Amino acid sequence: MILEKKENSGTLVLLLLDGWGIAAAGEGNAISRAQTPFFKELTAKYPATVLMPSHLAIAKKKTNIPDNYLAIGTGKMKALKNDASFFDYFAGAGKRWLTIVDPEKLAYGAFFINNKKKLKSDNLAVVTNVSGADAVEALATELLKKIKSRKFDFILAIFSNLDLVAHGGDFSGAVEAAENIDRALNKIAKTVLSNSGVLLISSSHGNAEDLIDMQTELKNKKDTENPVPFIIVGKYFEGKSFGFPEVPGGDLSLVPPSGNLIDIAPTILKIMGIDAADKFDGKTLI
Repeated sequence: MILEKKENSGTLVLLLLDGWGIAAAGEGNAISRAQTPFFKELTAKYPATVLMPSHLAIAKKKTNIPDNYLAIGTGKMKALKNDASFFDYFAGAGKRWLTIVDPEKLAYGAFFINNKKKLKSDNLAVVTNVSGADAVEALATELLKKIKSRKFDFILAIFSNLDLVAHGGDFSGAVEAAENIDRALNKIAKTVLSNSGVLLISSSHGNAEDLIDMQTELKNKKDTENPVPFIIVGKYFEGKSFGFPEVPGGDLSLVPPSGNLIDIAPTILKIMGIDAADKFDGKTLI
């Protein structure tokens, strides 16, 4: 399946909600305690599933964020030095693309995801001098501006606030951060749709969904190996499932994983009409 240009004439956005993992609702799960009506609306309206972290994380039984970003960018179980990232395929196809990050995620979004090759300054926008909830709003504002410009075929954007708050063990702060992201998602998705684009929502790893160990009642500040969300938002995709299981009540913790982070790169290239399926360990999800 390759979309006709008229169905996908705008920007393809990959939005990573770092720290947003998927786990059963509970008192230690800040994601489930947050009010996220728009996120749940998207899971009901568009293809939605969960993905496992990188194969390396599964093998090591320990989350390593650089490994997860390498998996997202290269579509490989274990990326070798000369393996291409999806950015390399964009360059070969003459696509225009941009990465938008804040300083907290700069190394991940401008180095590891590109298989440890530094991005050129023309392909990078760093949102600086903001923190906390303001970081979500500032990054969302920059992303909206770039989408509306229609200058880019692809944009990668990474929200860091939820992850940072969860690392600090701040449960109420993580709930608030998830709700701020939900409000930003509303604006981003509507802007993508009104500009004939496609929005992919995922995360490199979980964290905020397992902030308190209910057996010990101690705070858990570590990243998790839990599944992460994967949602495809676009006019063409509305009402389709692509074989993903139904999401009861918008609760992604009730569905089995449909793949792994290595499946994101081939899915991106398929949506963009770039033929490279045989170059990846991952599979396309559509």
